[in-house]
Amino acid sequence: MSNNHRVMYLRDCHNQSVGCIAMRVIPKQHRIEYQISVLNPLDRFDKPVARQLALDRLGECPFAVALPKFHNTHLISETVMRAIRDGSGLPTRARKSAKLWLRKNMASALTHSSTLEQMDIPYHFTTTIKNGLDTYHG
Repeated sequence: MSNNHRVMYLRDCHNQSVGCIAMRVIPKQHRIEYQISVLNPLDRFDKPVARQLALDRLGECPFAVALPKFHNTHLISETVMRAIRDGSGLPTRARKSAKLWLRKNMASALTHSSTLEQMDIPYHFTTTIKNGLDTYHG
């Protein structure tokens, strides 16, 4: 597998790692591919194992979502977290972790909304974020 991937760890409400997301951006195809590995509650979390499982799954059978027109690292992460939150058939533990990430990071984006204006993002998108709406109506 090439090194054009990014890894994030899913965390619970106690900030304990409960899973891993491997993702890669494919700009020419305007999409993000991702895959997850989630901790079995009976096991102890092992970052290298979780990371390798997610990367292996990414190579074999990735999920895909559309790449936002105006994107940066945060918006890519947000897009993947929304897909996990809304994904049917995904483990509840992963969906809960994604909801928590979105809640924490959207609150942070609202608190630091001046950074949205500093980025080259259209006004209507900035307004959507400030108003706390979930969708971008580009």
